[in-house]
Amino acid sequence: MVPELHLFIVWEHAHYALQDIKSDIERKFTIKKQVRITWDPARFSLNLSRFYSQPLPDGSYKQHHCGTGAFTLFVVLDESPRYMEKSTSRGVSLVNANTFEAKSLYRTWTGGGHRVHATNTRAECERDLYLLLGMDCETFAKQFDQPWDGNNQHLSRDLTGTNGWASLTQYFEALNCGTEYVVLRNFEALPDCSCSEEHGDIDLLAGDLADIYYLSNAAAVFAEPYRVHYTVMIGGVPVAFDFRHIGDDYYNSSWQKSILASRILSDKGFYRPSEEHYFYSLLYHAIVHKASIGADYEKRLIGMAERLTIPGFGIRTMKDVNTLRFFMDMYLHTNGYQYTVPHDRSVYFNASYFGGA
Repeated sequence: MVPELHLFIVWEHAHYALQDIKSDIERKFTIKKQVRITWDPARFSLNLSRFYSQPLPDGSYKQHHCGTGAFTLFVVLDESPRYMEKSTSRGVSLVNANTFEAKSLYRTWTGGGHRVHATNTRAECERDLYLLLGMDCETFAKQFDQPWDGNNQHLSRDLTGTNGWASLTQYFEALNCGTEYVVLRNFEALPDCSCSEEHGDIDLLAGDLADIYYLSNAAAVFAEPYRVHYTVMIGGVPVAFDFRHIGDDYYNSSWQKSILASRILSDKGFYRPSEEHYFYSLLYHAIVHKASIGADYEKRLIGMAERLTIPGFGIRTMKDVNTLRFFMDMYLHTNGYQYTVPHDRSVYFNASYFGGA
């Protein structure tokens, strides 16, 4: 297989075995960089929570187990990765057996538990590397293309995004490295402008809510657990987002998976739906999630239908609810999707479209 970057973290409470772990890493991989990282003690729990995408407050077992002092990061090159299915904390997954087995060995050397972290896949390394050092794997490989000089760098640095994001461009870079998502709609002005006059927030569809929430360093706007409205600090300003996710029935879950599986990386640096998914998801949103279709959506849908050469869809279509229903029904039926009532009760559901009151 193609060589790939991975990383290991030896947390503070495993440092007594650091030299043995380092020697074994050197036998199995090519070390590209060694860094001793210190997080701000006041933000350690925030960093740890974001890194593991779960709530780990001050005093958590994870902190006591791993330690809250400086830890050592090894970025390595695996010349011959071996992928196979292994039992992980997220169930049976396809992982790089080389890093997975090394991590398991080092954990036995350090008393069991999770005092040593390692990436199981290239995608996981992409995410972790961006959070820890602020660069993706391609950038790192270009910057550190020479043999490691043996230097152990010391770095005082919180995770990327801890103080917010410099720009939407940087924020999308982080999402591209760290999670599966698309900007659902109204993305034509991004990343230069974060909102339009008609639509005040950015609608994302994510594969996993916890992943995008912690990666974004987002703040919930409402206390209700079903609400998915958040703000993210970008350029010193809170920018509003809705984090839709697989299984929330904003769209049928099979459709959500298809949207993510066929997503397109735009030339402006963020992921968006394919043209077909964009058209039909916007049509669904306009007729199911709205009481009436706005003029901007009407104009956009007609233009998109022309580009997609969808026969029979035009100005008259937009004025006839039965014809709209026909187009929507046919698309959903053909693809095995269904209409769904969103878990988020703040989302309007147009019962009249279905003949309700």
